[in-house]
Formats: sequence, C-alpha cells, structure tokens
Amino acid sequence: MLIPFIVGCQTDVPISPISIPESNIDSSIAGDSKTAVKFRQYNGLERFTLQSQPDGAKLEDASGQKILRLKKDSTQKIKIEDPQEQVQGYVVPANNTWKLRSSDQRLDLFILRRQNDGGYQLNTGGNQLLYRLKAQDYGYEVKTASNQSLYTIKTKRGKTLLKDSNDEILLYAKPPISPIMMASFGLDALTEAQQTALAYALSEEL
Repeated sequence: MLIPFIVGCQTDVPISPISIPESNIDSSIAGDSKTAVKFRQYNGLERFTLQSQPDGAKLEDASGQKILRLKKDSTQKIKIEDPQEQVQGYVVPANNTWKLRSSDQRLDLFILRRQNDGGYQLNTGGNQLLYRLKAQDYGYEVKTASNQSLYTIKTKRGKTLLKDSNDEILLYAKPPISPIMMASFGLDALTEAQQTALAYALSEEL
C-alpha cells in the first residue's frame, strides 16, 4: 500500500541507493488497521502518512490532520472524501483498467490501462494519451505522450523514490512501496486527491 500528495520541484543531493529484495516491499495496507506508510520530501521532512482503515485508508499531514478519506465498497470502487466528508470523486477498477470518475459518477475523467509489456498508459476520458508508465529493470519511468521523460521510480536503500529528470529526489516512502503506486504521484495532470486514490487502488491489485 502507499500514498502522498504534492510533488514539487524541490531539489537535493540524491540518496545513495542500495537494492532491497522485492519481498520487503509493502504492496497493500488493506485489512491491517495498524499499517501506515510515511511519505517524506527530498530533505527528509514528513509530508503525509497513509493509515489503513477497516474500509479503506486515511491520509494525514505531518501534524496528524486528516487530508483525505478513501472508502472502498464491496465492488472495490473507491470513494474520495475531503476532511468535511464531501465526495471529490471515485476510482473504479476493472479488468486491468482504473477509471477516475467525477464526484457525480457521470464522467470518466481519466483512465489508466495496464499494457501487455508490463507498463501502463494514462488517457483522458476522451481517450487522449497523456502519459506512458514504462516498466524498467529498476522500476518505472513516467513519460509524456511525446516520449519526454519526466520521472523515474526506484526502490533503493529501504525506500521507494520518485525522482525528476535531473535525478533529484522529490518524494520517498518508507517502508518501501510498490514502484507502480509511487508512479501515480508522477501523473501531474491528476489532482493530489486523484493521485492518492489511484495509488491506493493500485495497491489493492498487487
């Protein structure tokens, strides 16, 4: 499992990486009310904590204030609520596809599809390609539709790292999470809430 919010343009000296076994990666927080993953920015300061709940997850800031509530129903559909319990949207998974829907559930705003080569593509609801998530031996690379490299996602030294095109760390999670979940935070067209909910939805599939 996993999850954070804002991916800024901050820079710092990258963390010197050491590979860790895939078996040490926490792929899901579902079903364990004691599980939490902290997300930190490049300088080590805590940004968010994702805390599991019996019916989903809760995202809190560094002071413990609730940012988001994710509620999963029996069909695996995830409802996104703000701190005032106002619905912000939904993520609907089905057959290697994740649809991000509007708060009234009438529109598919974005659609993430798993590809046969192990990668993913994010399209608009109108089927315009926005991003390619290319599977690499180190994790994933986020590219634009025109093939420009934006981010890389790697698991090193007990952390999962989101790095920009200059190899600078923007965000990391500890304990480590699946790289594809962290890759959600490199999809800049999504809101912070959508990035978080998609990351959680992907954790449910692993």
